[in-house]
Amino acid sequence: MTTPQKIPSRASVNPALSGPFDAEFDIIVVGGGGGGLPAALFARWLGNSVGLLEKAAELGGTARKAAFWYWVPNNKKMRELGLVDGKADFLRYVTRLSCPQSQDHSASSEYGRLIVPPGTDAAHVIRGETWEELEREIAQRLQRYEPITGGFRLSADFSQNLKAAVARFNELARAGHDEDFHRGERPVEQLFNGTVREEPGRTNPTLYPVNEGGPYYAALVTGGTLDTKGGAKTTVNGQIVDDQDRPIPGLYGVGNCVASASGRAYWAGGATLGPIIAFAYRAAYAAHAEPVKDVDLIEELQVHH
Repeated sequence: MTTPQKIPSRASVNPALSGPFDAEFDIIVVGGGGGGLPAALFARWLGNSVGLLEKAAELGGTARKAAFWYWVPNNKKMRELGLVDGKADFLRYVTRLSCPQSQDHSASSEYGRLIVPPGTDAAHVIRGETWEELEREIAQRLQRYEPITGGFRLSADFSQNLKAAVARFNELARAGHDEDFHRGERPVEQLFNGTVREEPGRTNPTLYPVNEGGPYYAALVTGGTLDTKGGAKTTVNGQIVDDQDRPIPGLYGVGNCVASASGRAYWAGGATLGPIIAFAYRAAYAAHAEPVKDVDLIEELQVHH
């Protein structure tokens, strides 16, 4: 057994809740979220004095609810494992999601928990003891939302198609190989599949026959808002531009408060945090390279005007 390594303590940054209102810094960062915090850190590493302004009681912004995965294409670990993630493939993937009209097609996938753990809010779950009861419950739920769905309803052959789909799924699940959709063939599918009970002879953790007796569960799955990511347009170095695409000196933007490189798409898990940290790095270095402004001269010019 090895002796645990002692990590030296270090001072943490404490908020300035009182004191003089006026202060002078090389870099001022507004917002201590997933973009502001790394930008402030990178700027400080370059030797700048940094002032961080945050109106919330705690730092973190929307990043406080993140899973903290960082999407880094062609990262070091991938290369060490011999996994090929070429630049051309990356660009095709993100372009296909962000600008689907420019590609032959687009694709997206999502995952979620439809049978929630005990004690968890299950308002979204629809339950029926039989297939027929489940169909009735789904129809009633859709009727509740008719004012916002435009009258969306189940088709007349829903029950027939549901039973046929379950029968086909059970056939593939017993064989352990999904010939239709290839569930479980990619590592990411098993990662998001969740914990399953060990079963003798099970070869694919993403497949298991649906019970022939109820209860059965369903949920209405539709589009939703993950987060906001819109605002001012920036250069590749985070410089905010004016209406003629000219960089505004001294003004930078990073994070979900500016226009995203991904446009209307969500590229992957961690595809906001990863690029945001990269752009924070570029913005900090670009701001560091700007000429130092003479505060006294600026105030004098303001007085004369």
